[in-house]
Amino acid sequence: MDRCLQWMMSHQLNSIPLPVHPAMADSHPCPYAEDGYESWLPIPSTVTNAALDSLEAAIHYPLPADYRRFLQHKHFYDLLLGGAEFFPHPVDEWQQLLRQEMLANWPDALRAGCIPFANYGGAGDILCFYTGPNQATADYPVVFYDHEDGRAQPFSPSFAALLPQLLAETPARDM
Repeated sequence: MDRCLQWMMSHQLNSIPLPVHPAMADSHPCPYAEDGYESWLPIPSTVTNAALDSLEAAIHYPLPADYRRFLQHKHFYDLLLGGAEFFPHPVDEWQQLLRQEMLANWPDALRAGCIPFANYGGAGDILCFYTGPNQATADYPVVFYDHEDGRAQPFSPSFAALLPQLLAETPARDM
């Protein structure tokens, strides 16, 4: 994650057309400021266990321990790794944004036992944790959820296995 975020910063891919939270604002001028963009910097996460417990209560599923640690590592607006674009995780807004994605934007996926956490492939599809009827623990496999037909296809055995898999999708020249 840190390596990917550092690469994004070094290639000036840390700009968004939205106001950036002051705690995440980059003090250097944004190269796209005249187009209404602001630059952001990843910062250490302020996510608490209590806030994650609240999110879990809202979606009615526990989150995988590795994903909880991921959310407690850094705040970011964009995180691109391989074909995945993780849902935004800015300070103070992260929980509202994740609830929006999980509950409002992808309710059919959630009803099917899929917890969305990233867009994948740029065509409207997502990566999800598949809670499935046989999942006794929250160490869920990751599935590719097709937005057109609502089918979930196996993608990775776990979140921990997913990150190196996505890194392998990224050409070495880009990292």
